[in-house]
Amino acid sequence: MNIKDSRRANRINIHFFKALAVIFLIYSMNYGCGYRFRTTGEPMNNGFKSISIPIVESTSTTMGFESEFTSAIRDEFISYSKLPILPEDSADIIILCRIYEINEEPIAYRLTRYDVKGTEITHEVTRSKRMSIKMDVKVKERETGRLLWHEKAMMDRAIYLVDDDPLVTRFNRKTAIKEIAERISKRIYLRTMERF
Repeated sequence: MNIKDSRRANRINIHFFKALAVIFLIYSMNYGCGYRFRTTGEPMNNGFKSISIPIVESTSTTMGFESEFTSAIRDEFISYSKLPILPEDSADIIILCRIYEINEEPIAYRLTRYDVKGTEITHEVTRSKRMSIKMDVKVKERETGRLLWHEKAMMDRAIYLVDDDPLVTRFNRKTAIKEIAERISKRIYLRTMERF
């Protein structure tokens, strides 16, 4: 077999395998395992046409987190879902969220030593904290009240730096809250949309 015949045989093999791959793909789409392609964010169950995301409630003693979480959840659904967000009394499904636990614990310290009249005094200053937030999340049908899914303790954590300047610390804390809200929102979105 000369070089010309060898190249021709390789081209024929490549075309054969491409054709075989196309046939396999068509067969899989029509007779395969049950999976079907769908547009991103498109619900599989066409019975649900709208969603409601009321303001996140909080029974925690720390207030002010509700708006951050409500905005993050709504933004997630607006960005990736084709479901319109409607008022609670007219939507097909409702996402109910309640923050019930917020913990902040120091995880790193800086030691500062002072000399007071010949006596060395050591003072611990917090350098970073770990914040954890727990939520109760329910997704239900409005008309029947049937729970589609419920997670009693959806939790996430973030670490933020504590600075000598209280404004910097406040900014870092707010950034940590935003990170937690965004991660939890993604989980709520994915878990809700996989049901449909």
